[in-house]
Amino acid sequence: MTFPNPDKGPFEGENNDWARHVAAGFVAGVTGPMLDAPGCDPAHAAIAHFQGFICCAYEDAQRRGDGKQIMDDILDQVRPWILGLANGEATVIEKDKAGPILTALPGGKEEDR
Repeated sequence: MTFPNPDKGPFEGENNDWARHVAAGFVAGVTGPMLDAPGCDPAHAAIAHFQGFICCAYEDAQRRGDGKQIMDDILDQVRPWILGLANGEATVIEKDKAGPILTALPGGKEEDR
């Protein structure tokens, strides 16, 4: 997987792979620990994450657009999820003993010998 390509949109080609990688890392590194924290109310966490989405989407709108409207490509990504949740068509899949997420990136430094 490559790092984001500035010549493509955020969800085009390898940039879409990177977006999925970032999302998986967020769930593993932020959402999971938040839900595991003593006293965490999942409803509060859900609202906090959604407010975070809005902040990030408007920051993106400032950088790529006029800052007044969330970009269409982001809305296109989340619209099916929101509609599925709203009409009861969303599905949750739970896995027992889910393995770790490992992303191998080529390159790096040769070890000193």
